[in-house]
Amino acid sequence: MSMVFCRGCGKEIHESAPTCPHCGAPQSIASTQGKALFSSYDQVPWYRKNWFAIVCFLIFTPGLLVVLFTGDVYYESKGQLKTYSKGAKIFLIIWSILYIIGALSRG
Repeated sequence: MSMVFCRGCGKEIHESAPTCPHCGAPQSIASTQGKALFSSYDQVPWYRKNWFAIVCFLIFTPGLLVVLFTGDVYYESKGQLKTYSKGAKIFLIIWSILYIIGALSRG
């Protein structure tokens, strides 16, 4: 059993606790091997949803880099919640960096 400290009150809690049993503060839990941390797409924060990644991809590429470097992007497929694969994230990161470099060299 692994323990971590609450992000809200600092008390020791189990690492898989979605919220602190003492103060109720939500906890940030890293995903494990492509498995979703949320039970439904409605629970996913808006900035981690597929539509936001697509908007960033089309309009504000640096925003996409921030999203990809700080966590997973979630989408729903056949009723199941999934995350982008590691290969897809690497491709998007490389494409974003090349796009930004190209834009900076033109202007």
